[in-house]
Amino acid sequence: MKHLLILIFVASALTGCIREAFQPPRPDFLVWTAPGKSVLDVKKKLLECGMPEPSGRDYQTLGRNAQLSISFCMVRAGFHSETDYLMCTRETDRILAICAPGAEISKPSVNRRLNSPYCKSRMDYQYCRRNALYPDGCDNIEYVPPAPECLP
Repeated sequence: MKHLLILIFVASALTGCIREAFQPPRPDFLVWTAPGKSVLDVKKKLLECGMPEPSGRDYQTLGRNAQLSISFCMVRAGFHSETDYLMCTRETDRILAICAPGAEISKPSVNRRLNSPYCKSRMDYQYCRRNALYPDGCDNIEYVPPAPECLP
């Protein structure tokens, strides 16, 4: 019993030494960087490349082709991901349309960003109430001033 208590204590103490233990993943707008670009620039570019919202919370709901398309768009726009994974190298990725030779990589689009559900929900209370999964959450959004990533 005494050994078990010592083992639990040591394991607990070591867990505190691991810097990123039990931490939630960083939001996507903190993972992508480019020289001279601010966090606001990253948020805008993520939305322009088709990310549902800049934190990446809904990223996993996208299909793999859409995920890679967003990543390629970000790289094309001059951004670099901290995760630095190799795209289209997994066997399952090679059959995706975005990984085919000569596949068209989308360009960032300001129009896509401004008309995204994310920005529409942060600019228009009525739109948010009509389209939100939890409409009561719309009451917690500050509409004035609007989210800076949603301004032209």
